[in-house]
Amino acid sequence: EKIIELGGKVVTLSDSSGYIYDEEGIDADKLTFVKRLKNIKRGRIYEYIDKYSEAVYTEADTSLDHNPLWDHKADCAFPSATENEINEKDGMNLMKNGVKLVCEWSGRIRVGNGPEQHAVELACGRSRSTSQNDHEKHPSDLS
Repeated sequence: EKIIELGGKVVTLSDSSGYIYDEEGIDADKLTFVKRLKNIKRGRIYEYIDKYSEAVYTEADTSLDHNPLWDHKADCAFPSATENEINEKDGMNLMKNGVKLVCEWSGRIRVGNGPEQHAVELACGRSRSTSQNDHEKHPSDLS
């Protein structure tokens, strides 16, 4: 919602069933539909395409070695609600598609502590100058 309010263009939304890609963008009216769908009707994100046929739905597929959600052209990516959501291939796809910022919005910021963390740091333009365990420290402990 805040991204739209600030003039950004949101093009994907997801739930555990999969995700929708709306190249035209998800404006305030479309977001209102999604909020009603998810919060009141308890519906699934694939129902978005019943109303907005220009959008494309991709079903979640855990057999893949990546999540296609992270393989769209964008400036920013906002994974949320799932810990360790982005793996190494996803990080590489983010970079390939021009993503300059990855901002994780769930309760935990950690993406991983192996190659996937490094890939996300690279996608953000951040060097790996901090300790592997910095994400586990209290902010006041970091110097």
